[in-house]
Amino acid sequence: MSRVALLIVALASVAHAAPPQRVLLADPDPELLHAVTTSLAPWKLTVVVEADVPDDDASAHARAAATGARFVVWRDGDQLVVFDRVSDTSERRPARAGRFDAASAAAAGLTVKTMMRLPPPTGESTVTSPVVARDHVEVRLEVGAAARLATGGDEGSGGRATLAVMVRPSSARGWRIGGRADIGTSSEIEAAGFKGAWSDWALLAAASWTHTRGPWELEPWLGAGVVRGTLDGTEMMMVRTERPTLLTLRGGGYLRRRVSAFTAGAGVELVGTPGAPAYTKAGPGMATPQVFEASKLAVAVGFVLAVDLGR
Repeated sequence: MSRVALLIVALASVAHAAPPQRVLLADPDPELLHAVTTSLAPWKLTVVVEADVPDDDASAHARAAATGARFVVWRDGDQLVVFDRVSDTSERRPARAGRFDAASAAAAGLTVKTMMRLPPPTGESTVTSPVVARDHVEVRLEVGAAARLATGGDEGSGGRATLAVMVRPSSARGWRIGGRADIGTSSEIEAAGFKGAWSDWALLAAASWTHTRGPWELEPWLGAGVVRGTLDGTEMMMVRTERPTLLTLRGGGYLRRRVSAFTAGAGVELVGTPGAPAYTKAGPGMATPQVFEASKLAVAVGFVLAVDLGR
């Protein structure tokens, strides 16, 4: 074989064996940057940081080509993504959403190194085994307050206090299931000889899904349960009390911002009570005037504060 051919083969072998020189980290979290830089230090890689997250593999490929990087690393919600420009494929692993602390960032940095499948660095025969973030269960405790406006009936507007306990069975998924409760101010009634008030409280089973982008979370949810209403007062000098139990269907969404294990944000809720009753004056007669009509549809707007245990 000629010397020229041997030189070409040698150069090709070196180019193939040489480790990549640049990694694009599309995540500005400083703890993650430090962890990735530390875990890749034996390979003497240059880590370049950009804030914009790729939309998909095609976008990641274009970004890698533009910056001269082989790998692009980013987070998609609660998943860590590593794109390899040479194989034109990406790999995903569960990761913490929101800001990293030192321990979770170190685990993520080692996970990034493992997904890159790098050859042993010069002078080392093996690569340190990664510590992969484990899947776990989270419990969200949430309190809130809202203003509710009835779109029909006689309830008008009022304040509501809310409480929710939601369980996230897997930190690798955005689904939560659990229970919600609310109680509110009463509506004063003085009509057709009746004087008193209407009040209600509700218990629901609910499910939600959280989409995460950086420190922000968008969480739509649906729920169904029961409302316990109370009409209490006097009518023609007689005590009158009604306590119906009604079906309620609800849905809405929250926009939250995360700080460590805490989130705070605002939301809107649509409240449907198909069987909401209308009460008329008791007693005989063809024309019975209406005392009070509960609302079948209402809209609530408010704010929430939550803490995620086990995060």
